[in-house]
Amino acid sequence: MTWCSADLVDKETADLTAANLAKANKIKLAEDRHKQNIDALTNLQKAVVSLEAIKAEQADSQDALAAENKTRNTSQDERLKSSDKRRAEKLTTVKKMQDALDVLVKDTDESKKRRTVDDKKPGTQAVLDALK
Repeated sequence: MTWCSADLVDKETADLTAANLAKANKIKLAEDRHKQNIDALTNLQKAVVSLEAIKAEQADSQDALAAENKTRNTSQDERLKSSDKRRAEKLTTVKKMQDALDVLVKDTDESKKRRTVDDKKPGTQAVLDALK
């Protein structure tokens, strides 16, 4: 029986050693997978941080672009207002000049009419000569 017992003990020891080795391999494999998962999560976190930074830059860029467009539109509005003001001032000046010319033409016409009437009227000397 000692011989069988020794074989049995050797076999059990070999089975235990194999089981322990399989357990150790499973633990090592689980630790390796865990490490890989941690590395993958770390990489994902870095990617998320990078994406957030890119989104922030895009938002800043869009804000800057919106501000630039607003400034450009304000500038254009100011130019249009200035242009309209100059146009209105020019029209006012032209109207004043036209009114002044109309007054001059009217005065000239009246002056011509007076001269025509005066030319048709006999002068004081002509009336005195006619009375003589």
